[in-house]
Amino acid sequence: GDSSKIVKVYRTPEEVFSPEAIASFENKPFCNDHPEEDVAPLNYKDLCVGFVRDVRRGTGELENCLVGDVIVYDPEVAELIKSGKKRELSLGYNTDIVVDKDGRYVMTNIRGNHLALVDSGRAGCATIRDSADKINNKNNR
Repeated sequence: GDSSKIVKVYRTPEEVFSPEAIASFENKPFCNDHPEEDVAPLNYKDLCVGFVRDVRRGTGELENCLVGDVIVYDPEVAELIKSGKKRELSLGYNTDIVVDKDGRYVMTNIRGNHLALVDSGRAGCATIRDSADKINNKNNR
């Protein structure tokens, strides 16, 4: 509607956890910060520092979150994570926004583009969950 008007936009669990939305994040690039544009064939070499795999709905305290395994290729980014300097995550995605029967703006057709390592994410559960100690212990085996 009005481009000067701020509205709330909702993400429903049905959309976030739809099989199509979950599958769309599988093997997507992992980036250090959100890029200014979508990750695409012409820019992925400059933006990708790893990837995310085994994307799924969390369980227990994380049942309202998507979880996955992050594989990091870049040693500088790995050090940011291990040192605890940067551990929060944010999904980059495209979506359609529709007005539902109650007049709410709702995201539909959520499709993943990337996962970003960020200084401060908006979702409280979106963080690297491995501790630096666990990572270091795995490396010392």
